[in-house]
Amino acid sequence: MLCNFCTNIDFDQVSSGDGYKHHASYADLYDSAEKGCEFCSLIRETQLKTDSILGLGDWPDELDRGDIGINQITIVSEWTLVTDKSVRESHDTIQIRQKDRRAARKPRKRHLDCALNTAVLPSDSLSQLILNRPPSRNPASDECFATAINWLSHCQQNHPLCAGELQQHELPTRVIDVGPADGSQSPRLYVTNKVAGDWVTLSWCWGASQPVKTTLATLQTHQVSLPLAELPAIFNDAIVITRRVGYRYLWIDSLCIIQDSADDWTAEAANMGNIYKYSAFTIVAEAVFDDTQSILDGVRPSQWPVAIPYYRKEGTLTGKIFLRPDFDFGRDITKWESRAWTMQEDALSPRSLKWSTQELVWSCRTAQYSEEDIAGRTFVQRSALTGVAKFKEVCLSPKNLQIASGIVKYEQQGKLDSNNYVLGIWLDLLGRYLRRDITFHNDRLPAISGFAKEIARHTGFNYKAGLWEQNIHMELVWHVYEESGNPRDVEYMAPSWSWASIKHPCGCHHEDGVKEDIVQKTTPLAEILEIEVINFNNDPFARVKSGRLVMRSKARYVQPGDEDCGYYIPDRRLKGEENKVVNERNTSPIPPEALCFQILLGSRISCLVLEDVAGNSGTYRRIGKAWFQKDLQVEDWKMMEVTVI
Repeated sequence: MLCNFCTNIDFDQVSSGDGYKHHASYADLYDSAEKGCEFCSLIRETQLKTDSILGLGDWPDELDRGDIGINQITIVSEWTLVTDKSVRESHDTIQIRQKDRRAARKPRKRHLDCALNTAVLPSDSLSQLILNRPPSRNPASDECFATAINWLSHCQQNHPLCAGELQQHELPTRVIDVGPADGSQSPRLYVTNKVAGDWVTLSWCWGASQPVKTTLATLQTHQVSLPLAELPAIFNDAIVITRRVGYRYLWIDSLCIIQDSADDWTAEAANMGNIYKYSAFTIVAEAVFDDTQSILDGVRPSQWPVAIPYYRKEGTLTGKIFLRPDFDFGRDITKWESRAWTMQEDALSPRSLKWSTQELVWSCRTAQYSEEDIAGRTFVQRSALTGVAKFKEVCLSPKNLQIASGIVKYEQQGKLDSNNYVLGIWLDLLGRYLRRDITFHNDRLPAISGFAKEIARHTGFNYKAGLWEQNIHMELVWHVYEESGNPRDVEYMAPSWSWASIKHPCGCHHEDGVKEDIVQKTTPLAEILEIEVINFNNDPFARVKSGRLVMRSKARYVQPGDEDCGYYIPDRRLKGEENKVVNERNTSPIPPEALCFQILLGSRISCLVLEDVAGNSGTYRRIGKAWFQKDLQVEDWKMMEVTVI
């Protein structure tokens, strides 16, 4: 139901400077909402939610002043349509304001002021002005798949930065042959013998349930047939999607890796980065928790709760506008977004088709689109890239990376070189990655190994248990973010100086920034004498058997009551602990006889806090990180050589 004001909206007035005249007062709008007008109710609910988000408190009951105007905000898009190289204007937001006749009085009283997003159907007369579209409610509809195929085709034909992966590569060791599009042949596991071809990958969450796996016992059977009736819902969906988009081969980790063979898992995990990097695209099952759920079944909830009719040009053009509040606060992080393995899978994939709970989303190395946002973002301004869109840059060739990121310009100005730019991407991704969950903690290094290989390809740097030898000082001074209890497993994962030794979230040292600031604003204080890391299969990106770091720098032992130390962040943090100052009596001082060892000079002196390994004088284990003021002068700092394991 809509009131008279909401059924006769003149969009020409909405887009004018004066706006369309709505109810004369908030009291009238409130009364209309109470009588069931959907648009008035949406305005009122949006205002209440907006005030709650802004912390303004309850809405005054006595509010009744001024006209309510719906004023169009004209947005000059920062992105360009892929079919139109000019900057486009869009009318994707309307502002609902209450004119304040007492605006000159101080302080100004509360008044109605909220915003709503707008969307129209593709056939609507406003479709060239309003670029949002209400997504299909059916995630398996022909409309959804036509959109996906169009995005894929457009990327392959028009995105030079994405086209580098169009040539065929060797297929992974095993793939699923999904059979012809008509489903006349049952899927089966296909041992490829490394022939060239195209394939699709699946990124999903295993969950608590145990998916269908390929094991030594089922390997032969799976090569004969993988009946759809015996496969979980998400695998069925991936097979359907692969067929409908026009591909024959699909890679799913639990089926294409022999799960009870340590040798096969190690070999395939080492190649997993390339499996995603060279895939045609990745199916991202963001909307599900485990393999038992489907991304194609069911009906999506409507994200546009209200639709209102409008007219233009004195009634000669009519249509319908869909509306919703203009805020996106409080969206829960999906399980897929919280898992460590999926971050690398998404970042390395040249193209991703993400089935979310709300819509289908496309991302590649050039653009992002969604069913809702058809204009999307084409990354003409690479400096505007954030998150996974920026991470995807590391898969470009060195030449294309320099062109795409503008590194050449910065190099000419003497501000930045390509290694520092790539390290900035690495530190950004690593900081996010280490906040994600992982089931087996000794997978921390394998789950990011593909991305690390791309960094090594660009920089030529040496990878040492998760740290880069040529940037070792910066990367040694990571710290634990949150409560960690006992941070290190009994099972060995990595040397104590590596973030990979920690089970709980930890972060990198961004105190002095990334990119050019990595080199220009920090000074190494420790002399690195030796870094020795022994990995499984002699693969520097694989799990670690052992490691040691030999350094020489100024150091001092901490004494009880010592007032010279600044802030200490232990690797083992208790609930509620923050950074503590040693000279105040608190729950977390640096332990007596711990060794503070200087590593890096930035805006402060960053140190590792080490404890002596019992019975092995001169060999230490990291237990935390400390900061000292830059101008600290302490006589008992002595040069020491230590071995940290």
